[in-house]
Amino acid sequence: MGTAGLGLSTKLAPTDPHDERFVVAVAPAVGGFSLGMLGVGTHSMHAQVPLVVGIGLGRQHELVIAPKVAVWQLGGSAGVARSRSILGGDRH
Repeated sequence: MGTAGLGLSTKLAPTDPHDERFVVAVAPAVGGFSLGMLGVGTHSMHAQVPLVVGIGLGRQHELVIAPKVAVWQLGGSAGVARSRSILGGDRH
């Protein structure tokens, strides 16, 4: 989830990233944009917090599970729309 514009993201891994058997990380991100043209303005803001879990399957394979909670807002001259989601499968 995201938009073109300005964003900030990071990844925090409390487990050893070199352990090929099991890795856990949290990858929060925020971002958005603002655009105004001919007296009409719009903006978008988003935030997400994925929990990335990697389970090693042999030497070169890994099962990755990445549920995330995301919040998105789009606004402009006509008003504001908001969305909250729980998503899965997005790898960071």
